[in-house]
Amino acid sequence: MTRSSFLWVFLFLLGLSTPTWRAEAGETAPQRLTMKEFLPRIRGEAERHNHGKVIELYQERQAEDPEERLPLSVRVLYAQALAGTGKIDEAIKALQEIVSEVPVELDYLRLQYDLASLLLQQGRKGEALKAYEQLLLRANAQSGMVTRARERVAKMKGRDAKKKDEIGLQLLDIETA
Repeated sequence: MTRSSFLWVFLFLLGLSTPTWRAEAGETAPQRLTMKEFLPRIRGEAERHNHGKVIELYQERQAEDPEERLPLSVRVLYAQALAGTGKIDEAIKALQEIVSEVPVELDYLRLQYDLASLLLQQGRKGEALKAYEQLLLRANAQSGMVTRARERVAKMKGRDAKKKDEIGLQLLDIETA
């Protein structure tokens, strides 16, 4: 890399320059994707498990406009890609930021149930059925995660969940006697 190319890259990353040297060389500068174009592209790369490309697309987008607040779904894909490439500490940091921003009152299952109910109320039975099915799929997935989380907590505490429940019941018996 020549010294002028290195300087341009450095200035471009800082946002102090535009890629005019490409235009001078007869190349056209790449157009910034709209969010409507960006979302399917990054989702497609994530679906193909192309973690490196997801990270690249995310970081390029952030470098273009550091003030832009990317949608949570994109940030989750980025965190998953980081984890998929073994960058666990970075993935943890990204997920912690996301979790801290998600409002507690935002309950997907409740929203999906309300949507399905309204569709049914409007007589749009086919759409309502699909919405209810999506709700059940998500609820099953969440139920599985909750079960696995309970198992892991029990293992981490050094006792199995069944023994813990027995101790809890014994304590309840003692308190109520």
